[in-house]
Order: sequence, then C-alpha cells, then structure tokens
Amino acid sequence: MAVLVVVTVIVPMGALGYSYLDEKAKVADLGKQAAEDRASRAELEKQAEEERRMRAELEKRVANNSVALQKLSTQMPLGWTWEGVDIIKQTVKQQPTAHNLVELRGAAARCLASVDLRKKAELAPDIKAYCLAFSPDSKRLAVGQRRAERFLSCRVQLFDVTSQEKIEEFQWTSKNEATGVRALAFSPEPEGKWLVVGTRDGWIHAWDTTQKDRKTVSWQVHNGEVTGLAFKPDGQLLVSCSEDQTLKYWNLSGKEVVPPREFGSKVYEVTFNRSGTLLASVTENQVQHQSVEGLES
Repeated sequence: MAVLVVVTVIVPMGALGYSYLDEKAKVADLGKQAAEDRASRAELEKQAEEERRMRAELEKRVANNSVALQKLSTQMPLGWTWEGVDIIKQTVKQQPTAHNLVELRGAAARCLASVDLRKKAELAPDIKAYCLAFSPDSKRLAVGQRRAERFLSCRVQLFDVTSQEKIEEFQWTSKNEATGVRALAFSPEPEGKWLVVGTRDGWIHAWDTTQKDRKTVSWQVHNGEVTGLAFKPDGQLLVSCSEDQTLKYWNLSGKEVVPPREFGSKVYEVTFNRSGTLLASVTENQVQHQSVEGLES
C-alpha cells in the first residue's frame, strides 16, 4: 500500500510582491539610464558638429584674410600696411594653424618693413589746388588755387597741420582770367614770416604772415608763367624762374637786385643748397648751377 506525502510550501505574498516591484524598478532605471545615455551622445554629437562648423568658419575666415593680405601686398593702395596689420591681428585671434602662422609672420614683416601713406584729412575742398608749401617749422601748410574764380579772384589757403583747420586765406584779383597759383614758398625764418606766390600770368604776390594787417605786396616779374620760387637760406634773396626762359633775383620790396639770367629754354624749377652758396635750376634741356656770391650786391 503506497503512501502519498504532500508537502505544502507556503510563501508569503508580501515577499513575491516586493521582488516583482524591485525588478520593475530596476528595468525602469535601466531604461532611464539608456535614454540619458542616448541624449548625452546626441548632445556630444551636436557639440562636435557645432565645433566642426565653427572650425570650418574660422578656416574660411583665415583663408579669406590670407587672400585679402595677398591682394593688399600686391596692389598696395594707400594705407595698405595699416589695414594689413589689422587683418593679421584679427586672424591671430581666430587661432590659425601652424601653417597659417608662418604666412602671417611673413605678411607682418612685409607690412612693418614697407613705406606707406594713408589719408589723414582732406584740406581745401572748396578750391582746385595746384601746389603746396610747408612753413619751415612744419606747423602750417599753404595750398594754392589752380585757376582764378569768377570776378578773377584767386586764393591761397593756410592750414594748421595739427588740427587741419583753415587759419588764414589770402586773396587777390587779376585782370587776367588765366591767372592761378603755380609756385609757393615760405621765407626761411622758423615761423615762415613771408608767404610768396608765383602766378600763371607772371606775377608775384607776398604777405608778411606775422602782421595783423596783412597787406598784399605784388609785382609783375615775368612775361610767362612763374614756374618756381626759392628763398636764399638767409632770407635776403628771392629767386623766380619762368616759362619765359629767365631766372630773376628779387628782394621783398619787389626790386630786382641783379640783371636776370637768360636761358635758351623754359626754366621749370629753382633751389638753393643749404648753405646758400649754390643755386640750381632745371630747364627743358639740362640742370645748371651757379655760385650765389655777389648776387645780393
């Protein structure tokens, strides 16, 4: 006779419930962590893409700046060295590659070693200027008008070099509509006491710039255009040259101190050496010089 033994195991329901909930929570945590990982990878990829985009933009800017520098150094417009240095500074801030840095060093050397000019100010916009002269102390700049205006008036404007402001204007009238400034000169005193103008119709006009009452001293000097003026360094002699093929010697009273020197062609320029012992002139055919000794007697 067989005996059937039945063993009954009783498991508390609370234990099963807790085990199920724990596993469910773990699965949820794993899912959340996976989602966070995916989001983190997506953010990293987004950041990497942004970095690649920014690097591409920087490389493009560096390349454009390199092209701009090459164009500047080839064409060399006024102010190109200053503009080139500004471009180099901008490019360095963009963290260029080592290769780019080598190019930038070369470009910087060209900019710093080159002679350049850049526009500082525009003077005398209301007259068509023809010639210029600095005062001996370089504090003033005289600008002469090319051709007389209506009523046959002609002007010379005087500017302060530092402020670029117009500080004086000298004016005269002429019966000749062809008049205009063709030569300008300051006397050699540090303050440039006398300002002298040679005109297209053969006249000289002079002003004592140290006087409040600046009267115009005028005299006709040539039968053609006055092409050049020069003061002897001691200020005692003024020389004029002209298209009438002569060189003439004056004091500031308008008196011719010695007979004129005649050339066989137009005389275009005249200048003294620093000591005032030699006078050189340029004609259509040659450059000549002469001793100044005895010219003031």
